[in-house]
Amino acid sequence: MAQRPVVQISCDTPPTKKAHKGEPRPFEYTDPETGERRVVDLCDAHGAPVRSAVAKVAPHSRPAAQQASLPSPNGRAGPRGHSGSKAGTRVDSTEVREWAKSVGIEVKDRGRVPATLVARFRAAH
Repeated sequence: MAQRPVVQISCDTPPTKKAHKGEPRPFEYTDPETGERRVVDLCDAHGAPVRSAVAKVAPHSRPAAQQASLPSPNGRAGPRGHSGSKAGTRVDSTEVREWAKSVGIEVKDRGRVPATLVARFRAAH
């Protein structure tokens, strides 16, 4: 006999005195601690306060693609996997290596360029 799975989405909030009302809808946000994109399913009763709070600040927001990737409070890398450098301030590692060799600094041909070396490169340019 053929079987068909049924997926039922329910509100992700724990049971409280406020009754669940309406069909849960996904609410997407970025976790400020990790920079990870997250989704929570909220019914109308629990989602309304969240959506109204977001609606107050939404006019002052910018598209996520334009946000700078900032390091999280725990020091780990930001949402795009790099720690804190903004897109316009990145340096070409090959250029840094060539500069370092030209001024007599030993640097490996492969791997990550040390942050101290990048800082010296920026100071020199």
